[in-house]
Amino acid sequence: MPPAADRVRAIGRLAPGGAWIGFAATPSGHRLVVGEPDGSTRVLPAGDQATRAGLAAAASAYFLASLPPPPPDLEATHADVAGLVTSLARSRPPDEDPAVTVEVIDAIDDGLPGDAVALRLAALLPPGADPVALLVELATGAEPR
Repeated sequence: MPPAADRVRAIGRLAPGGAWIGFAATPSGHRLVVGEPDGSTRVLPAGDQATRAGLAAAASAYFLASLPPPPPDLEATHADVAGLVTSLARSRPPDEDPAVTVEVIDAIDDGLPGDAVALRLAALLPPGADPVALLVELATGAEPR
C-alpha cells in the first residue's frame, strides 16, 4: 500500500518535466518514492544498504539543490529533510559510526550551508558515489554502483 500523499515529499525531478524522486515517512521508516509524469507513484523497495544510501543521496541532492525543482505541492522542506536524516540516525546499522549522522544533524541544526551538510552526508554514501546518479539508478531500477 502506498504511503499517504500527505507524507510524500519530493526532492526534485530526475529530468526537467519528468519523473520526480522523494521520500515518504512510513511506520517502518522512510522510503524512497518516485513520482511518474502520469501522476502515479511507486515506493522503492526497503531494507538494504542501497535504500539507506538512496535516502542519504536524496538528502544530499536536496541540500545541494542539484535536481530540477519538484512539483510545488510536494516539495520537501528543510524540516522534512531533517526528519529524514534523524530517521537515518535512529535506524543506523551496527557497523556505522554514530558520529556520522550526529554530525549531519548538527550541521542541519546549526544552519550550515547546503554544501557543508552534503559533505557530511557523503559519509553515508558508497565511496565515490554521486548522489544524483545513485538516485537515477535506484529510480530506474538499474543496479546501483
